[in-house]
Amino acid sequence: MRKMKTKFGVTLMALGMAVSAMPFGVNAAEGGVAATIPAGAAEFNGHYYYVFNNNDYTYDQASQFCTAVGGYLATITSQEENDFLFQYMKDSGYQSAYFGLSDAITEGTWVWANGEVSDYTNWSKNEPNAERKGEDYAMFYYKYGTGMWNDGDFGSGTVKGGKAFICEWGDVTQGQAVVPETALVAAAIPANAGVFNGHHYYVFSNKDYTYDQASQFCVAVGGHLATITSQEENDFLFQYMKDSGYKSAYFGFSDAITEGTWVWANGEVSDYTNWSKNEPNAERKGEDYAMFYYKYGTGMWNDGDFGSSTVNGGKAFICEWDS
Repeated sequence: MRKMKTKFGVTLMALGMAVSAMPFGVNAAEGGVAATIPAGAAEFNGHYYYVFNNNDYTYDQASQFCTAVGGYLATITSQEENDFLFQYMKDSGYQSAYFGLSDAITEGTWVWANGEVSDYTNWSKNEPNAERKGEDYAMFYYKYGTGMWNDGDFGSGTVKGGKAFICEWGDVTQGQAVVPETALVAAAIPANAGVFNGHHYYVFSNKDYTYDQASQFCVAVGGHLATITSQEENDFLFQYMKDSGYKSAYFGFSDAITEGTWVWANGEVSDYTNWSKNEPNAERKGEDYAMFYYKYGTGMWNDGDFGSSTVNGGKAFICEWDS
């Protein structure tokens, strides 16, 4: 089913952008992978879009990531959709972002990642120009302020090294890619993931997810919120978090179900804990989630609320893959 090309009527800002606070985990596809849509996703003609910040994924990993959460790298099939998506990207705080159009397989033959067919393009003048090696991926580009497209390399040559990408959720009959589960899990692990005893870990920055949404996100990409079952693993993970540029981060330990009964998100059982002195203290309402905390420089744990009162409003969380 092709996207509808009718104009939309709900107005927000000059463009008329309709943004829906869609609950996480809404099933936006009939069959296939269950959709995992962030609360801040934007809606246009029944499709949902979200811009993910990315430092480590390749284009193929980003594509498979979108598939893992029930969507696909965004397709753009009309000027109305293009204008909407460009404005949404800017309103989300980005100046450039990739979507799902590429000629990586055959130079000069541009195809959509989900197999959709469309005659619509919006290349800027003299684009695509393959100016540098590997410029095989279409993007909104900060120099083209009207939403026209550039070809980029999805790598270090991208503006300031940023490789934000846009996922879309729509009807599965559009040709959503199907990726074998084993390949999907491997592809969903970022290149710079930490490795300890055969397990992989990655810190994701987060503004919108709740704890349950973060947990479901980790599951959607083949892992789970991190468990910590030894001092060695704790020390490794705390150092990896700091090396990744974070001072605080949540993992998968919570007493949200029964106050005072702390359980791991993946059901694992372990006697190991590493609470700081007088923690957990439930100092504020909702402090039901264990975290590495910037005040505890030795890697000891604090209980936080996974909400706005978290340090600087940041809710980074750590996913773990068991193999």
